Amino acid sequence: MAMSVEFSVKISSFTSYLAITGLALVWMLIESKSIGLRELLLDLRVQILIILCLLVLLFELVHLLLNVVVNLIYANAKLTKPLSYVKKQKKTEVVATTFPKSVIKIEWWIWGIKVMCLMVAFITFCYLLLDIMFD
Repeated sequence: MAMSVEFSVKISSFTSYLAITGLALVWMLIESKSIGLRELLLDLRVQILIILCLLVLLFELVHLLLNVVVNLIYANAKLTKPLSYVKKQKKTEVVATTFPKSVIKIEWWIWGIKVMCLMVAFITFCYLLLDIMFD
């Protein structure tokens, strides 16, 4: 389970970086002056790419916010088990032992949507780039 969490964190980081990279690639195409800004932004593939990259960043933010809400608000409401390494246990030094399964499922769905949006965005970008190169 620890490895799954570790890889999930890495994938979430990579999806954010790649979404920003996708937006930077569109910016690069705009700055290259080989294609006009209006012409490029009217292309459906570029619109899809921009929207999907922005959705990835939005879902990343929602995912992190949901995680903070679960860990701070819900955990604070369900404090039950003191930390074993704390000498003098206070109320703020305890952790929740259970989390709502529905929120965890929502977090995994958001995580999956982020990854799928990113895959579609980069397939769209590759198609756009190949079309520009061989047009």
